[in-house]
Amino acid sequence: MKAYDDTLLRIGIVLARELLRTQGAHVWITTLPSTDLTERVTRELKADKRLAPFAVVPWTELADFYNKTVELLSRQIRVINLIIGVIIILSISNTMTMSVLERTVEIGTAMALGVRRRRILGCS
Repeated sequence: MKAYDDTLLRIGIVLARELLRTQGAHVWITTLPSTDLTERVTRELKADKRLAPFAVVPWTELADFYNKTVELLSRQIRVINLIIGVIIILSISNTMTMSVLERTVEIGTAMALGVRRRRILGCS
């Protein structure tokens, strides 16, 4: 994300305090090797008694743009799935209708020769 890349500088805490001329920090960010670890690490940090005065917030709650993008793409995929489903249903019903319409002459001829309906339905 461009806004993130434009504002992020990754340096050690000692150098950061020296550059900002401060002894503390108002936000600490932890990076993880995998996004899958977010929930587990968040749970562990919240359970740590030493961090009780601090708010532990996962990145998913702070990433508004990401959450809106996921929601938008999910809606688009649902619409595409619906369209594909309708196309499949129409194709199947068209095939079945054409099959019956093509055989009406055969069915009529068989019934005229005395074949019972039960036999016609069983053999078709």
